[in-house]
Amino acid sequence: MDIIGINLRQNSEIPLYIQLYDFIKSQIQNGNLKSNSKLPSKRKLSKYLDISQNTVEAAYGQLITEGYITSIPKKGYYVSELQGIIKINTSNITNSNKKSAKKKYKYEFFQVEWILKVFLIQRGEK
Repeated sequence: MDIIGINLRQNSEIPLYIQLYDFIKSQIQNGNLKSNSKLPSKRKLSKYLDISQNTVEAAYGQLITEGYITSIPKKGYYVSELQGIIKINTSNITNSNKKSAKKKYKYEFFQVEWILKVFLIQRGEK
């Protein structure tokens, strides 16, 4: 992963984990990170960027939730294949944080399998 181009702004209003998340997500969407590419470990990335491992974990966690990357225990983090990702318009949803209550999110990405799993669980099926 080309992490040399990342520029995290320590004094920004945007939390570091969101800056990192946005950078990795854009690298995946732009094709700079290909499917099945291995990402740096949380420890290596946090050391390289001089940030907390918790910050990297939060960014990776959000990317996993949205289906951009997968975690394979004792192997590492890998870029997912984006064929199973669908885009859902959430432009009317606002952030509940008072500081950024006016901020609206345009899109959220979810893995199709995850949506189906939630749907089946709600219907009482597995």
